[in-house]
Amino acid sequence: MNPLHIQELVDRCIDFLDAADPALRACSLVSRSWVHPSQARIFSEIEFEDIRGLDEVLHPRASRLLGILDAAPHLTRYIKKLEISNRALASQDDFVRFSKLPFTRLASLQISHLDIVLDSEVSTAIDWMLRLPTVRALSLRCRFADKKQFLSMWEHCSSNIKHLHLHCVYDDPGVPAVEQGSPVRRHITLDSFHMDDTVQWWLNDPRCTLDFSRLRALRYFGDSTDILLHGTLAATFKAVEVLCLTSPMTDLSVRSTDLSLFERVNDLHLVWHSFSSFRVVPTIRPYSRVHLRILRFHFIGTTMVEKFSVLCAKLHEALSGLDLKDQYPNLALVHISAKVATPALTQGIEGYFPLLEPRISVRWNFRTDQGAPWYQSIV
Repeated sequence: MNPLHIQELVDRCIDFLDAADPALRACSLVSRSWVHPSQARIFSEIEFEDIRGLDEVLHPRASRLLGILDAAPHLTRYIKKLEISNRALASQDDFVRFSKLPFTRLASLQISHLDIVLDSEVSTAIDWMLRLPTVRALSLRCRFADKKQFLSMWEHCSSNIKHLHLHCVYDDPGVPAVEQGSPVRRHITLDSFHMDDTVQWWLNDPRCTLDFSRLRALRYFGDSTDILLHGTLAATFKAVEVLCLTSPMTDLSVRSTDLSLFERVNDLHLVWHSFSSFRVVPTIRPYSRVHLRILRFHFIGTTMVEKFSVLCAKLHEALSGLDLKDQYPNLALVHISAKVATPALTQGIEGYFPLLEPRISVRWNFRTDQGAPWYQSIV
């Protein structure tokens, strides 16, 4: 007799099917025991690409989805991940409609609204969604009228958010004066933080609601010297385990990057336009190198086979000078990412790379937009 119940067998079968697979929709029509797990699989992740030129495709999809959820509100409870943008919605009113859905299991929320300034109704709708107690991961990429509008978003925000990504644009860049009264409580204790220079002003502001005392993963886009000198975050660097730095086009920030403040980094991810990123690794203090397990290099704009051969030679040269055997005894993986124009350009790439320490494996990734969240190792 099979130790599994019939419903468990159904659930396991459905787990193997992709949410976009027509077979999954067919499963939902088999019987009552199949319909609920099939619906849960279909509606668990709702994503609308934030791409220009797809309005004619995305608008009907979003409108059709909202119509389905209005007619069958029980489906909303299956949604665990939601990614929406103003480009995907036919009107601003759709943001309001999404905010009023009866979410009960939404854990990951990504909102992109960069093309136009948030009006009062959309701002209120987003503010309402930020209050959802189930949300653990939040990505907010928005264009605000001013920084006062941005600050209002966090007054009643849920304290359960653990992973935060912020990128903001302000039509009025002036910082509003701090009003008299009690200071804002820093009630959002983050495990990971993905930011750029558009929110640095907020981190030292007394109205900031973020608590970095337990921060374990940090990702920053911009001149790395700015974030390394940031007072509020610098106090947490010693505990950071996952560090990702993305540099602008120039090499200046690479040459001046110093990772000596990071004492427990085990996963280091460097996203740069040149080979200068290799120079950053030795700035880790000798007594901290024992923690490093994974090195990730992501090269932007490297699309020719000839450049890959140069990349491999320079990488081997850089790593050979690091005394991997003694100084980095726990380094187990070197992960190299680069976007390519065509798959044909990747043929034979592995052969370019000389052998390192036998314990160190080299992994290539030519689809850098795919995969688990960057902070996955701390979850």
